[in-house]
Amino acid sequence: MQKIKFLLLLILMLPSTKFFAREIVFHRYSVDDGMPSSMVNVVFQSHTGFIWFGTKEGLARFDGHNIVPIPLPDDDFDQISKLRITSLCEDDDHNLWIGTTYGVLCYNQLTEKFKHYLFDEENPLDLSRFVNYLTFSDEWGLWAGTRNGIFYLDKEKDQFVVYPHFAHHNEFKSITMGERIVNALFFDRLGYLWVGTAGNGINRLNLKEHSKQVFLHEPNNPSTPCSNFVETIFEDSFGVLWFGTTIGLARFDREKESFYCITKGNGKFGLSDDHVTSIMEDTKGNLYIGTKNGLDYYKRREEEIVKYQHYPHDLYSISSSIINCCFHDRSGTYWVGTMHGANSFSYRNHHFDLYQSVPNDKSTLANNMLRTIVADKQGNIWMGTQNEGIERFDRRLRRFFHYRQNSSAANHILTSFLSGAGELYFGTEEGILKYNQPKDRFDLFDFGGIYEFSDRGIYEIVEDKYGNLYFSEMDRGIFRYDKNSKKIEKLDLHLDQIDPSRVNNIKVMHIDSSGKLWFSLQMSGVGRYDLETGHTEHWNKEDNGLASNQVWDIFENEKGIWLGTENGLCFYNDSTNTFDNFNIQDGLPGPIVVSILEDDNKHLWLGTNKGLSYFEPENRTFVNYSGSDGLQGEIFEYKVKQKIGELLLFGGNNGFNVFNPNEFTRNPYIPVPRFTNLSIFKHTVSPNQKVGGNIPLKRSMVFEEQINLKDSHEDIEIEFSAFSYVDSDKNSYKYYFAEKGDTAAWTYTTGEKNSLSFSSLKPGDYELRIKAANCDGIWSEEPVSVTIKVTRDLRKLIGYISNAFLVLVIAVLLIYFRKVLKQFLPEWRRKKQQPDSAHSLPRFKLDPHLDPRTKKDLQLLIESMERERLFLDKRLTKIQLAAHLKISLAQLSKLLKEQLDVGFNDFVNYYRVEAVKEMMSDPKNKDFTLLSIAEDCGFNSKTSFYRIFKNFMGLTPAEYFEKYVEVPEKE
Repeated sequence: MQKIKFLLLLILMLPSTKFFAREIVFHRYSVDDGMPSSMVNVVFQSHTGFIWFGTKEGLARFDGHNIVPIPLPDDDFDQISKLRITSLCEDDDHNLWIGTTYGVLCYNQLTEKFKHYLFDEENPLDLSRFVNYLTFSDEWGLWAGTRNGIFYLDKEKDQFVVYPHFAHHNEFKSITMGERIVNALFFDRLGYLWVGTAGNGINRLNLKEHSKQVFLHEPNNPSTPCSNFVETIFEDSFGVLWFGTTIGLARFDREKESFYCITKGNGKFGLSDDHVTSIMEDTKGNLYIGTKNGLDYYKRREEEIVKYQHYPHDLYSISSSIINCCFHDRSGTYWVGTMHGANSFSYRNHHFDLYQSVPNDKSTLANNMLRTIVADKQGNIWMGTQNEGIERFDRRLRRFFHYRQNSSAANHILTSFLSGAGELYFGTEEGILKYNQPKDRFDLFDFGGIYEFSDRGIYEIVEDKYGNLYFSEMDRGIFRYDKNSKKIEKLDLHLDQIDPSRVNNIKVMHIDSSGKLWFSLQMSGVGRYDLETGHTEHWNKEDNGLASNQVWDIFENEKGIWLGTENGLCFYNDSTNTFDNFNIQDGLPGPIVVSILEDDNKHLWLGTNKGLSYFEPENRTFVNYSGSDGLQGEIFEYKVKQKIGELLLFGGNNGFNVFNPNEFTRNPYIPVPRFTNLSIFKHTVSPNQKVGGNIPLKRSMVFEEQINLKDSHEDIEIEFSAFSYVDSDKNSYKYYFAEKGDTAAWTYTTGEKNSLSFSSLKPGDYELRIKAANCDGIWSEEPVSVTIKVTRDLRKLIGYISNAFLVLVIAVLLIYFRKVLKQFLPEWRRKKQQPDSAHSLPRFKLDPHLDPRTKKDLQLLIESMERERLFLDKRLTKIQLAAHLKISLAQLSKLLKEQLDVGFNDFVNYYRVEAVKEMMSDPKNKDFTLLSIAEDCGFNSKTSFYRIFKNFMGLTPAEYFEKYVEVPEKE
């Protein structure tokens, strides 16, 4: 074990093949994402959870999914120069206050209305309209720092009043200009109001005593501020005040009332630039310092500074080195506003090391396309590649060594196996290779000449407790090599009911803890063979509830057997002989699970076709990782997995990843979901806005508890958010939607889908609830809910009456013409007795009284058979049909049972039978046999075809053909 741990440490130290791991990965937001301007001056989070961006050309809000510009009032803000946002804050009534170059705006988040404040309008200098900073105190209310003094909001008068104990001018005086220009305001925990000026240093105001103390820079006194030009003020979690100036960062000592300055001149531990624009603190108590030449990370204990700057060719570097603002939100995300957009990053602690082939470097992997991984007892890691043979990683030399065979077939590796005795085997297209350790090479292992391999390939090798080997060869089946008798025999699996080509096509095997051999059959489910009795059990999706007949991995832990399939993860319940299935609806990133490993905490890790997934069986939650997290790619390969000590290895067509799950930390933030937007007819609805003669919202959707709709409203979309910004694209949601009095299941969705859409809704009262989970699967404690009240639109009712009358007239005319046709078509009665085809007599029809959503789903279901003819697919499954219709499996079952009163198999087979009847009646098919017609119509065997046809028609296919089909006379 110590050797293995040492190897793992060396793996992590490989510099030539390992993916470069940044301490910070910046995510960028630009004009292309919806920003009003590329210049971001301020970032702020309101109590609702929205992130607000104040830019050079306006305001925008972000919910983790969409950036939405918020238009400022057109009458007052009709020039670009007035749209510049300088500051944002929120008061105790949850109004958002916005500082601009043209006064202050108050945004009522409940009504989504603005109110504009201009103060000191009679002053001929007209400089107070330039608002540089806003701050709010529970005790002292809202304050504004301007280019001409300080103002506070008088709530009784609803106007801003100049603070008389700070400089304020009515005429231009250049000599004292700096004392009236306020760049920053800050209320500290002691109640002082600190003022950063543009030339008059740092001012501390005691509002109770109306006193002021000024701290000015003195060139020969290092205990004074770095500069008299102050850009920002910040108080950290320790109560220490920091001041960003144009000549460095100043730390204030409250006891000594002195300052300590950090500047660019501090050598390698100095700032990137002396012009400090913003400050924020992380959860460790260290500071991020925004400058005009990069973002600096100040480690206060070590007194070290790490610098982050923009690199044009690095898409994950910060978007600009000119930093305007910094902000740390409640979900744990850090925001940086720059001259070229906003940036976010987080400390989500997960790290995947990536090993790949490096061109012209023979010490790295020779080929990224891996097909198997195995570790030997000496701690070496062996890999089989697609066409470049075998790779060995040497832990002492920290490099890969390559093993090539003389033929291309022998270099095409399919599987690997380490026996209990430490013997290393690889399965190839040419046969089995065995490692010859003394000669450090691989030799063809043909069991002493008693077995001749075909050229189809060895896909799996396993060993029982007696040391006997079992191997599967393509198109030949499973063979057992008896270690004592030195003989080979083929296992008879007794699966005569299954196509032999599938029984002999076995690529995955596993001998469980009880000594039984599990195996997967190509597209035919999974089996378990008793090595003692020779008895075989078989499970498939049709008869046993297995999620898919294609099984890619068989894994065993102390709970039992887990299967990775083409349609998710399955757990076999031995006591009930059933399967628990987990798929995309439960949180998997993709439907295909190809590899399974268990970490030291008894949690599962799954290689899928959409990245890696972490699964906690006890609470049935998934956490998913993608290429952006540092994975070798989205698609992983079966058999390319290995656990070594605490580390897990997964690979695919682009190398392999190594990671330690014990080092991963989960995002602790518990989301608080909210509804964010309502759209009708594809247009956003504002509070008190009329839509089709109706007012759906009386206040902002964020706060609304009831939506009022008409049944004539169409294209309805309700959006929501978790407001968790750490990897927000990995957030997930569950929604519950039902008419009041009814019940419904919770439906799972992903962060990519943060809305619910309806074509329309029938009259009634509905309830919609939303739960949200963050990127690491931490779910909200309580759902957010809204009532949707739908009433009938009288205009639509009149239309219904008119249509009903028209239908009645048409029905009367049809009855009349039908009687007339009976008189002139004597053959009508005879043909009436003949069963109609699938095209002339659709069995399943729509109930016109269904609600629009169910009606639409049902129509798509029937069209999938009558128009798209999906029943022709012999392997069509219920899961595939649900995925095609873009509904859940439960919704499809409900449609079939409640609306059509039929099971899935009967539903599909009805159309297959009707298609057979149609082909029988077509003279063009006169030379076809009944079996060939059945195969063309979706039946996969003669037995099932005859049985199903007779169940539907009461006659065998031959009897039906003889009785109803007219055979054309031969010419």
